[in-house]
Amino acid sequence: MIRYLGDGVSVEWDGRAFKLTTDAGHGVTNRIYLEPAIVDAFARFVGERRAPAVDLDAEFAAIDRELDAAFAALTDAAGVRS
Repeated sequence: MIRYLGDGVSVEWDGRAFKLTTDAGHGVTNRIYLEPAIVDAFARFVGERRAPAVDLDAEFAAIDRELDAAFAALTDAAGVRS
């Protein structure tokens, strides 16, 4: 099974290696065969350079706490009771 990845790049597993091909609309122009060990090395390389995933729930909870504290400080300074 061939899967299109985007930007003219497709990938196929041939049972021994991943075959990457490029096609600019005129047929396959390049072929690269990647054995599983090379795919693993590439995945590590990409993983080392990717931005870390952000835990949005934790980020929003921290912002909520900051807003609550700021609101409490403002209402205390103004003598307002909530």
